[in-house]
Amino acid sequence: MTSGWHHTDWHYEWSPSMSESDNHFPILELRRYAMQPGQRDALADPFDHEFIAELESLPMRVIGQFRDVDDADLWVWMRAFRNHRERAESLTSFYTSPFWLQRRQRVNATLISSDDVHLLVPAWPGSALGQTGTGWPVDRSRAAEGALYVQIMPLPEHRSMPDLRAAWESLMADHQARAWACYVSDNAPNSYPRLPVHEGRQVLVVFALFATLATLDQCLADDLSAHLFHWAGVPAERTVVAPWQGRHRLLPTGRSALRA
Repeated sequence: MTSGWHHTDWHYEWSPSMSESDNHFPILELRRYAMQPGQRDALADPFDHEFIAELESLPMRVIGQFRDVDDADLWVWMRAFRNHRERAESLTSFYTSPFWLQRRQRVNATLISSDDVHLLVPAWPGSALGQTGTGWPVDRSRAAEGALYVQIMPLPEHRSMPDLRAAWESLMADHQARAWACYVSDNAPNSYPRLPVHEGRQVLVVFALFATLATLDQCLADDLSAHLFHWAGVPAERTVVAPWQGRHRLLPTGRSALRA
């Protein structure tokens, strides 16, 4: 099966123009969970040791899970799918499984909200997580290291994808990123409506992985965030962060696949 994404004025549609190998698991859920005070590790620890294997027994990939450095009650994780049909089938299988039903109450007790979710696709072929820098599969027996920066911005209206792509790799190299990725909102209908996602919110999301938190902090001191807004052509009046946007410094949990 061949598949791919094409771009017209920042509108993305599925088309048979590129090999699926370009974007192995192109559909990404970026999930930001608001935790009950002090309960983040009560979810993060069992997720590492119980949930990853169960989720990845289905046609999905758990990209990574992270503790937010600046918010002790925010937990961020990502999973990816090959297509919307597999997403619907995989999530149906998981959320009706004995594994989940036995743990659902315990997990939900740790959460204030799990509805802050962006459904995304790569901004261009090869810009997906896991396709630059660190590769797959990952040895999860080694404790994860590194620091991930995530910036969620309004989707620029007047920049072409070729222009952005041409400047992107240079920007990441200048800031010593070990790996990087760039995504945009997926405008396809939510294939599993039982789990809400942001709709009508057109965003550009960048991910940059650094060897250490100190390296990331130095890049932020050198105005990485401002450089990203400038790169994307986001006007100053749109850089005010709305609740559905955000900038995050994230540390991977011990078994996160995305790591330095």
